[in-house]
Amino acid sequence: MAHSLEARSPLLDHRLLEFAARLPSKYKISGKAKKHILVEAVSPLFPEGFLNRPKMGFCVPLHAWFRGKLNGYVQDRILHGKMASSGLFQLSFLHRVLADRVPSLANSSGLIWRLLILAEWFEQHSLTIQPVPSRPTAEEEDHAKQLISRF
Repeated sequence: MAHSLEARSPLLDHRLLEFAARLPSKYKISGKAKKHILVEAVSPLFPEGFLNRPKMGFCVPLHAWFRGKLNGYVQDRILHGKMASSGLFQLSFLHRVLADRVPSLANSSGLIWRLLILAEWFEQHSLTIQPVPSRPTAEEEDHAKQLISRF
């Protein structure tokens, strides 16, 4: 709960909490139903069946944000920031992700979100990271052979 969206402020009133703490358990739990008295108290305020429905997630409209108001910001951070210049990512792939042209991704919003967070991390920590070459240099191979020959 430390990292989630919570909207319970009316229930944080100390007088309400003190009152609820003094109530006998039979008013708080009825069979398997928890928060029994709360549900009974607010049921006239909601349509029938609303309070008994299964829990639903809260989806953030990342796709709409990344295609709308935040598009320029996302493009700038991911394609032109320190992360992009680190050499750790293929810029052509980042362009394809931001253009939603990766066939294996039905919706790239989650990946864009993670890239944006990583890009922000690069900006804040000002790291210079050199990518590892795909093949060792001749000098590195010779050094590795020397090390192995010692064993």
